[in-house]
This record gives sequence, C-alpha cells and structure tokens, in this order.
Amino acid sequence: LMLRFRGNLVIDGGKPFDEEEWTSITVGGNTVLCQGPCSRCQMICMDQETALKSREPLRTLGVWRGKKVRMWAVNLLLGQFTQA
Repeated sequence: LMLRFRGNLVIDGGKPFDEEEWTSITVGGNTVLCQGPCSRCQMICMDQETALKSREPLRTLGVWRGKKVRMWAVNLLLGQFTQA
C-alpha cells in the first residue's frame, strides 16, 4: 500500500497525522520546511501491479478524516509538501 502514495520521505513512529503540526523536518544536517498539507488524488486507488481501480484506500482514509469521498472526486489532505 505504501507504494501507492509515492512518498519521497516516509517517517516511522509518532502518532497519526502528527505531520500536520510540523513546520520543518531535519535529516542529518539538512532541513526542509513544511509548506502545508498534500492533497491526494484517485491515483492511490489504482493497484500498481494490475492497474485495477477501486474506492480504497481513499474511502477508508476519508472516513478516518471525517470527509465524504466521492469516487474520483476528492480533495483529501494527507502528508506534507516540503521545500529545501
């Protein structure tokens, strides 16, 4: 499932959605600034190996975030945009 999100940096640990409060991330001696939440499109609902589309995981993520998700029309915010 992680392959569907195509994250450039995946951080282990912390509580769910902690990243929404971050202002920066430092790895080694390099710091990047958090620019705000990243919206997720329907591409995370496409199986990378078969190219089959489904409603998951957007539907479940929408329930967790308290948002209604219509098939292929969503603006669900997860993760962070960053700038070096």
